[in-house]
Amino acid sequence: QGDPARVPPHEFEDERAAYRTHLARMFGLLGDDAKKAEAEAEAVMRVETSLAKAAMGLVERREPKNVHHKMTLAEFAKLTPSFDWMAYLAEVGAPAFASLDVSDPDFFEALEPLLKSVSIADWKAYLRWTVVHGLVSSAPKAFVDEDFAFFDKRLGGQAEKQARWKRCVDATDEQLGEALGEAYVEREFSPAAKQRVL
Repeated sequence: QGDPARVPPHEFEDERAAYRTHLARMFGLLGDDAKKAEAEAEAVMRVETSLAKAAMGLVERREPKNVHHKMTLAEFAKLTPSFDWMAYLAEVGAPAFASLDVSDPDFFEALEPLLKSVSIADWKAYLRWTVVHGLVSSAPKAFVDEDFAFFDKRLGGQAEKQARWKRCVDATDEQLGEALGEAYVEREFSPAAKQRVL
């Protein structure tokens, strides 16, 4: 399908329209009336389109040298001076660090003018969407069904949802896979079994 940030505007028109409808339905499920939900869906589309245009293309990302840029925290913060990275990192409880590997510095530079030009209302709609989308697997059934109908059925071609127990197992493995692995090894791979293998 190519890079969504680089495709001509007329391509994937049906998908964009369906996505807009999906967004409005999700905002409706959050309790917004139809008019507000439509406006929020449009806001999300504007923000996501701007962010996609700022992002590095998929083909460029295949080259390792394009996605590894070691920077000091101060150098990184200069890319988007309007965003207080120190406050953000403190708020999310990040441990202290002096440097980081930034995969797409140009994205953060392009984010700076967006932070100044995109309205607060649009950012709020976008961030509200990212929260509900990120937590959808734990949301009530109506949210899960709407998410499945768009992402898995329409875009992914999946005929029906996996059984709930399978979704729960997948979610547990995704979130707690390492811890489950340790418990499994402790139970199934005894010191005697380890000694036999050695």
